[in-house]
Amino acid sequence: MASAQARASADQASASYRQTVLTALQEVEDNLVLADQLRQEAEWQQQALQAARRNLEITLDQYRAGTASYLAVVTAQTAAYTSESSWLALRNRQLAAVNQLQKNIAGRWQPV
Repeated sequence: MASAQARASADQASASYRQTVLTALQEVEDNLVLADQLRQEAEWQQQALQAARRNLEITLDQYRAGTASYLAVVTAQTAAYTSESSWLALRNRQLAAVNQLQKNIAGRWQPV
């Protein structure tokens, strides 16, 4: 009787451990995928930001030459600032995902 109860308890502990390991592996995989997706999105957003900044430079040059209105400058500035804000938000999400991935891989560090 005690042997069967001990075996059942060991089986339950083993199943619980397996589930914990599977959950941890799933979290690592999910965060790897997320980090890669955010890296790719950040590259695209960086390209969009560079294009918006270049557009702003061109518009400012046109304004100085008298061929563009100040409204065009403000519109280009707004687009550049919006693009930069989007890139920063995406970069923040990317850093948070990498941080979570490191936590998943390393576990919770406990000082000795």
